[in-house]
Formats: sequence, structure tokens, C-alpha cells
Amino acid sequence: SGKGKGKRTHFNQFAYDGNTYDLEVPVLLVPEDKSQKPYVAIIKDITQTKDGSMMILGQWFYRPEEAEKRGGGNWQSSDTRELFYSFHRDEVPAESVMHRCVVYFVPAHKQLPKRKNNPGFIVRKVYDTVEKKLWKLTDKDYEDSKQREIDVLVKKTMNVLGDLPDLES
Repeated sequence: SGKGKGKRTHFNQFAYDGNTYDLEVPVLLVPEDKSQKPYVAIIKDITQTKDGSMMILGQWFYRPEEAEKRGGGNWQSSDTRELFYSFHRDEVPAESVMHRCVVYFVPAHKQLPKRKNNPGFIVRKVYDTVEKKLWKLTDKDYEDSKQREIDVLVKKTMNVLGDLPDLES
């Protein structure tokens, strides 16, 4: 895609450090600051620039403490596994990938999977990086294409975990 200096070649996967990474796979990424926890993103595109650099386009997750609230402050979480999904995308060098990780998309009315049996991150909410708000995965407040994307991620999770029990009301 692109022309001249901006021309790029696109790939379905790349190999780094003996591991292969495909599109749509969640990964941990090296943080800019060593004191931070690793970043988490889903690989949405893999490209090679004209100068040979391998780049990935990541769709970012936010940890509750990283997500700003409108009016100031940050969100709190009752579970250390919790991440917020976002529609924010950014490009990083492919060598910033540390390794794959597991992310479960769990609707708000379902019980969380047991950590012992299903280690990995949990997503129950979507973080709107512009409005600095949180939405439940099932709120249906997004554009249709974004809602379809969320529905697919929830369905993939349910296929892996089976039907989780409903929360007691």
C-alpha cells in the first residue's frame, strides 16, 4: 500500500525471537518506561516499510489505572486481570512484542472465569479514549462495525470458555 517513501508491504504473520505472530492475536508489548507494566494490544496489521523495518498496528487495551476519567482521575478495578478494550490504534516496531497473551471478553451479566483454570486478562468494558468514558461490552452504543467487532470477540471467548454462568442478581 502507499506510494514512494510511504510504500509498504503487508503480511498475515511475522516471526520474531523464535515465535510466530498472526493478525488478530493479543500480545504484550515492551513499555516505553521500564517501571510500567507491559502494554497489551491486538495485532491488526503487520507491515514492512521501504527501509525494511517490520511494524505492527496494534489495537490497544488500557489498564484501569492508565485510563483517564473525564473530569480527572483514573478508573478503579476490583480484579487485577481487568483491561479495557479501546478502538485506539497505534503503530509500533514488531520487535517490541514480548509474547502472546490471552484476553477474555466477558459480558457484564456473566461470571468471570476462574483464574486458576483460565489465566489471562478479562475485558468487560470498552474505554472511549476521546470522551474518556467506559461502556459495557453489551451497551450497543457504538457504530455498527465496532459493535460487530466486539460481538465477534465475545463470541470467540464464549467458544473457548463455554457458556459462563449468569451473575446472581
